[in-house]
Amino acid sequence: MTTIGTARRIGAWDGFTGGLWRDAIDVRDFIQQNYTPYAGDDGFLSGPTARTLDIRDKAGALFTAERERGGDDVDQHTRSSIIALTPRYLDVHAELILGLPTDVPTERDTLLNGDSRNDAAFDDYSLVALYGVDRLLAERAAGKAVLDERPADAETFRLRAEVSERIRTLWELKSMAASYGFDIGRPAATGREAIQWLYFAHLAAVREQRGATLSLGRTATFLDIYLERDLESGLITEEYAQELMDDFLIKLHILSASESGEPFSGEIDAEGRTPVTRTSFRCLQARRNLDSAR
Repeated sequence: MTTIGTARRIGAWDGFTGGLWRDAIDVRDFIQQNYTPYAGDDGFLSGPTARTLDIRDKAGALFTAERERGGDDVDQHTRSSIIALTPRYLDVHAELILGLPTDVPTERDTLLNGDSRNDAAFDDYSLVALYGVDRLLAERAAGKAVLDERPADAETFRLRAEVSERIRTLWELKSMAASYGFDIGRPAATGREAIQWLYFAHLAAVREQRGATLSLGRTATFLDIYLERDLESGLITEEYAQELMDDFLIKLHILSASESGEPFSGEIDAEGRTPVTRTSFRCLQARRNLDSAR
């Protein structure tokens, strides 16, 4: 399996404040119980490393080649699905966040034979990082068991089909991640894993939707909880935390650039706390880093 972060690995939920989220699927409660608002300046941020700039340039070369060919490439032969393609890399030895959308990273593919899949396996990509796919599969299976006991009518058939489709999607997501060397059946145990797990979920959703641009949502507050725990534990440095966000943004740009969204924070919470965290600043810094020395 791919080595993540440092040689030491902490328990997935070690150091997190408990709450409803431990017993029920509730990302919002996890965030409310664990995030730390930040009202300071940007003096803690790190600039781009040579590794980041090299990965950025490799990604940029793909878009340059695409423009020289006259625009988007469209693969009319490969069916768009989560597990249709083999793993592809910009630089397998240097990338921190892995996963590209097609065999040719800037190529767009299509669904063949009129196959259209519009059902989402998860409403929030953070679910995959916090709970792992195995927990989500168990929840879906329990829901399907309840439906199987209901009288057979049109609504029940529709719901059964919907849940079955979500279960299939989760299995394919797990298979795709395994092809890159990751076991996302379990919860993410580090900041790097949290970003990677979340990104895989987003990548899977994009592939299910014919390569269309989809909103990532606002995930900086969620990811900050993991990164700050790793920093406090001495597992990573601030430079490394920034490199993770830089790589994440590079991958989002490849997925379809500006329209897929970027992981910024949300609205003021019910207690009046700002959702701005240090990772909100890291997201903005990632933009600056990727624009550096062009």
